[in-house]
Amino acid sequence: MIKSRASRSLKGELPMPTESAPRAQKRTFALHDSLIQALDQMVTSGVAPTKNAVVERAIMELFSAFLQRRKAADWKVAASNPDFLKDIDLVAAPPQGKRSKQPAGAAR
Repeated sequence: MIKSRASRSLKGELPMPTESAPRAQKRTFALHDSLIQALDQMVTSGVAPTKNAVVERAIMELFSAFLQRRKAADWKVAASNPDFLKDIDLVAAPPQGKRSKQPAGAAR
C-alpha cells in the first residue's frame, strides 16, 4: 500500500474561523497602495464585513486552490505507481467466490 502524504503538517483543510475558535492574532504585512484600495473597495461593496474578513477569505481560497493542485499532482504520481494501480484493481474487483446478482428476468 502507498502511504498517504496527508500526514504532513498541512492536513488538507484550513479550519474556518468561528466564534469558538482561538482569538485571531495580529500580524503586520506590507501591502502596495493599490491592494489597500482594493481591500477598502471590497469592504465598501459588501464582499466582506471587514478588511480582516477579506484577507481571511483570500487566504482560504488561495489555500484551497493550493490543496487542489497538490492533490492533482499526488494523483498523477500515484497513477504511474504500479503498487498503487494494483491496490486500485484489488479494491475495484468483485469479491472472490461470489456471483454478481442479475436483475429479475435476466437471461442466464
